Amino acid sequence: MLFQRAFAKINLGLRVLRRRPDGYHEIETIFTRVNITDEIFVTPAEKLEFECDRRDLSSETNLVYRAAVLLQESLGVARGARIVLRKNIPVGSGLGGGSADAAAALRLLCRLWGENPTEEHLGDLALRLGSDVPFFLRPGSAHATSRGERLTYFRLEIPYPIMVVSPDLHIPTGEAYGAVAPHDHAGSDDLKTLLIQHLGLPELLGNVMKNDFEQPIFRRHPVLHDLRTEIESAGALYCAMSGSGSSLFALFQDEAHTRGAMERVKDRCAVFYTPPGFRPGLEILDIPGIPGIKERPVD
Repeated sequence: MLFQRAFAKINLGLRVLRRRPDGYHEIETIFTRVNITDEIFVTPAEKLEFECDRRDLSSETNLVYRAAVLLQESLGVARGARIVLRKNIPVGSGLGGGSADAAAALRLLCRLWGENPTEEHLGDLALRLGSDVPFFLRPGSAHATSRGERLTYFRLEIPYPIMVVSPDLHIPTGEAYGAVAPHDHAGSDDLKTLLIQHLGLPELLGNVMKNDFEQPIFRRHPVLHDLRTEIESAGALYCAMSGSGSSLFALFQDEAHTRGAMERVKDRCAVFYTPPGFRPGLEILDIPGIPGIKERPVD
C-alpha cells in the first residue's frame, strides 16, 4: 500500500494581470508549501474506489477521484485502485488542498500501476484538473505565470516562522475573480526578484508582494481585514492573504511571537505553524496497510 502527504501552499504575492480570450486570467505568483497536510493512501483493487473521512468530499466529483479516472483513461489502464483521503487542509481556503491531493493521486497511481508517463503528459493531465495542480507534481517553490502552470522552480528557505489562519469562511474562486480588477504591473520587477531582494527585510515585503485579490475580498468580507490587523498588532512582520482567500499567513521574528499570535485567534480560526527553513519532501512510502478512517463532521 502506498502513501503520500499532500502539503498545502501559500501565495507569496499574487498579480492578476489580464483576462484571456479563453476566460481564464493571466497571473503571476510565488507558490511555496507550508506544514499543513492531507494524507492519501492507495492500494490495488479491481475498480476505482474512493473514500474520504469527510462525507461531503467523498463523491466522484472530488478532484482525487477525477484525477484517477483521467489518468486511467489517458494511459489505457484496466486495473483499479482503492484510494483513501484524510483531510486536514481547510477546504476552499486558498491553500490548494484539492490541487495538492489531485497531484499526489496522479503520482501515487503511476507508481501503483507501474506506469511512467512523461513529465509533459502528467503536466497536461494536471492542468486539465486545475490551474494549481501542476505545481504540486514537483517539490520546491516556484515562480508561476500564465494560468499558474508555467513554473520556474527554485530553492526558497523562509528563515521565519509562518502562521497560517483559516477562518470559517469559504470564498468561491469564481466570486473572487469576478471581484478583482486586473492590474498592469509593467515596469515592475517580477515577484521572484522582489521576494529575494526583500526576504531579509520582511517588514518591507508588504510594500512589494501584493495580492491583487486582497482589496476586493476585504471589502466584501471585512472580517478578513480585521483579522489581518489583529495579526499585525500581535507582531507579524508580514501578513497577507493566500490565493483568493480566505486564509491569511504571517511571518514572525521568532516562535514566541508566532505562538502568541496563534493563541489570540485560535478560538475563531483554524491555526497552523510552519517552522523556519521548512523544506517538505514528496516521498511516496510503502506501508503495511490502509488504516481505518472514521468519518468526521463537516468543518
